[in-house]
Amino acid sequence: MTTTYSPGDFSFFVDNGKDFDFDKMWAQSCTDAYYVCLNENLWPFFKNFSPPPNKGYCWWGKDDPNYDEWRRVNKILSKIDTGHSGASWACLMRVMEKIAKDGWQALVNDNVPRTPKVSENIPLGITTAPVPSVRCSQPE
Repeated sequence: MTTTYSPGDFSFFVDNGKDFDFDKMWAQSCTDAYYVCLNENLWPFFKNFSPPPNKGYCWWGKDDPNYDEWRRVNKILSKIDTGHSGASWACLMRVMEKIAKDGWQALVNDNVPRTPKVSENIPLGITTAPVPSVRCSQPE
């Protein structure tokens, strides 16, 4: 049976057979950011802009011509009370960018299934899971 996830339903981050609070918090953060992007029409920003190479969302500096637009978007999104660190905030921005540039289904496809599978190459039944394709960037 295949589960369908409607746009804005980030429960695939939680539907992994585990009960980690982080997964629930991450899914809620993604949901909150998704609806802020939807309600504030921020999708064009994420579709048309990316942070400067080797800087990412954390270190997007004033020297970039799109910095003012990033500050405007960041100010709107920062109304979400999520308790993010700079790194997790940047990861959240990459999720929104992925949705805007590649579409909702691409994000789902890259993250489902997340249910760990037992690998025959790893002793003692230790499980491994696919790594989501959404990556955080950091300066080099």
